[in-house]
Amino acid sequence: MIRAALEDLVLSVDGCCAAVLVAPDGVAVDSIVVDEVVDSELLAAGAADLLARSDRFTQEAGPAPLDELNLITGSLIFLARPVGHDYRLLTVLGAGSDWLQARDQIRRTAGRLQAELAMDEPGTRAIVDPGSPSSL
Repeated sequence: MIRAALEDLVLSVDGCCAAVLVAPDGVAVDSIVVDEVVDSELLAAGAADLLARSDRFTQEAGPAPLDELNLITGSLIFLARPVGHDYRLLTVLGAGSDWLQARDQIRRTAGRLQAELAMDEPGTRAIVDPGSPSSL
């Protein structure tokens, strides 16, 4: 089901190069890469480091947790969003992509993945509306 959620994300966003679910240790749980320029393992490790630093910064700066991280370079756009408390969804877009449309789809996918991960935990039932901002 995780793979299906990542595939749906990549197919629904024009210009999406990759989608990676990153575990807390920086390892890619699963990934869909449609542009061979993107190395999902390297991307997951780099994202985990960047997100950990960003999490520490937001904790020191105030009580609100990191909700989204956007990094825009000359050729790629990186969008990262929390999935539950421990995982991160990282999406890579080509520079010409509609990243505002992508943000909305990423938010929905993060909710869907959160529900999937919660269902995998023994004794846990997830009641999550993937379209609800509060589910993130």
